[in-house]
Amino acid sequence: MGLRAASAIVIACTAIAAPAAAQRADENAARAAGDAFGTNIGNEKVGLYTQMDVRGFSPTAAGNLRLEGLYFDLRPAPPPRLVAGSQVRVGLAAQSYPFPAPTGIVDFSLRPTDRAYAASLIQAGPHTAYALEYEIGRPIKPGRLGVAWAIGLRRDEELAHDDMTYLGMGLNATWRPTARIELKPYLGTYTRFDKLGVGQVFPGAAVLPPVPEGRSFQPDWTRQGFAGYNAGLITNMRLTDSWSLKAGAQRFLIPDRGPISDSLLNVDANGVAAVRRYANQPPNHTNTWSGEARLTGQHRLVGLDHLVHIAFRGRDVDRTFGGAAQVNFTNVPIGMDNAPVVAPSWTYAVQSQELIGQYTVAASYLVGRPGLGNVGVGLQRVDYRRTLTTPGRADIVSIDKPMFWNGTALVTPLSNLAFYGGYTEGLEEAPFAPEAAVNAQEAPPAIHTKQVEAGVRYAFTPALRLVAGYFDIEKPYINLDSGRLWRVLGVERHQGFELSLTGQVLPGLNVVGGYVHMNPVVSGEAVGAGLIGAEPVGQPRDTGKVNFDFRRTPTTPLSFEGAITYFGARAASARVFAQLGGRQPRAPGYVVFDLGMRYRFTLAGHRSTLRLQALNILEAQKWVVPTAGGMSVSPPRRVFVSLATDY
Repeated sequence: MGLRAASAIVIACTAIAAPAAAQRADENAARAAGDAFGTNIGNEKVGLYTQMDVRGFSPTAAGNLRLEGLYFDLRPAPPPRLVAGSQVRVGLAAQSYPFPAPTGIVDFSLRPTDRAYAASLIQAGPHTAYALEYEIGRPIKPGRLGVAWAIGLRRDEELAHDDMTYLGMGLNATWRPTARIELKPYLGTYTRFDKLGVGQVFPGAAVLPPVPEGRSFQPDWTRQGFAGYNAGLITNMRLTDSWSLKAGAQRFLIPDRGPISDSLLNVDANGVAAVRRYANQPPNHTNTWSGEARLTGQHRLVGLDHLVHIAFRGRDVDRTFGGAAQVNFTNVPIGMDNAPVVAPSWTYAVQSQELIGQYTVAASYLVGRPGLGNVGVGLQRVDYRRTLTTPGRADIVSIDKPMFWNGTALVTPLSNLAFYGGYTEGLEEAPFAPEAAVNAQEAPPAIHTKQVEAGVRYAFTPALRLVAGYFDIEKPYINLDSGRLWRVLGVERHQGFELSLTGQVLPGLNVVGGYVHMNPVVSGEAVGAGLIGAEPVGQPRDTGKVNFDFRRTPTTPLSFEGAITYFGARAASARVFAQLGGRQPRAPGYVVFDLGMRYRFTLAGHRSTLRLQALNILEAQKWVVPTAGGMSVSPPRRVFVSLATDY
């Protein structure tokens, strides 16, 4: 499907749209965010954290994504056209959340169905990228039945010549057969057509190589497709005046043609890779059933509010992986078009199959009084079983039946002042092995994690809030060893402080500002033996981000926006070098500065917003280092324009 066909879809859908209140034209995450820890509304994201990074760990990899507050096995996240946005729940925002997680929780919300609206978004840039999106919500029978539907065709290209086209669709509905029962079915699809292979640079010297040009050097034969489908049902039932039941079940399918990766290994200071390894994964799949049923009771006794949750969670996973075919080349310079013109002949090895069954029974109790605070405690009993099957080898079975607990406390001595604290334990998924690993795509068995946190929130005014917190998280450290085997190498601990300032600081000026300073450390036998360094790969000590939005008055059509992001220095490899005094090579920190403007107007009688953004205007191009290792280049300066219209 091309740009012209997608335009026809948007025009045809617009013709049947009903008049509605504003939807996309007034989206503004910088004004809607309640804190600086991560807010996503439509295509806009602000805040320190994302679904891939909270306090240095990934909620997505850990299995800590939620949909409408319920547990589901969501790896990756729901299709973008299915959900309206998401919120990172960490620190104070997680205090009253049922069964918090040490890595934080990202909670997604479905599109609204209780009001009539329709909206479109057209975007051009950066480079040859574009976006065409349309959504509509219709209350068929107000208060009883409503539907929402969305479609989007996008071509992304943050790096020149690194384009990816995908089509996403989402459909959800709300049906209330009685005043006490609500049913919310949904269906989402996501299809990626032609993503180029991913190139990653693994340094092999004490000095990092020069940063190459910010574009893709991959040949067209590395392009691969990908598809994802999820369908489910969420039910809300008011059983009595005090008790309610919320439940959800979901089916998630990913038939994957198999990605092609380009790993440039042992790259020296001059930018020459000792080995360039192309790995082509054979077709694989991930199929899951998952869900949660939660019984909630709310009571008022002896002047106190009591909240009880009793829950059952479960998931069944069937996944295949591995069997990659590999082709190696030696002494290859990075940052050049020097890949083979013709695709190699691939010979696949046998694949492995992973079967996971995980079931959790949980209960929590929260008691408090408005104006004073609350105290809560929770217990979780987990039954986990993982079977790894590889042809020609004996099955590997992992069984774990731990008991975890969590506790929270919130004190509000003044209406504008709150103190909070908490302790959380949990069982989380370990991250998949990267494509450069000899056991690529494999995931170790689930891991035990724990977190301690405390902090304070102070409201200077009803429109300006400060949150300051401390956290201490501990997990097994999983990364590549010297033989590029993805395995547990020790214990990783993140201790740090985070700050959030959100709201109106001057008339017309809103900010979402956040900063996190932490001390990430790895300990264990591998560190003691000098096999790896004590600094976890890809983990900065300091990260900061400030989003601002200025609009002179609420009715002024023109507004200005921007963002300043600081990415701190981080270890680029787990290896230590004598030339560095036994330390690890580090990628330097850098600052990215974005600017933009919005102009609100009426287009053919419809509310519209024209948005222009210039990203990385200082042209800061540096090495980006993910936690799994393998460096890539940060995106260069780029510009895009979009038009959002409500019908």
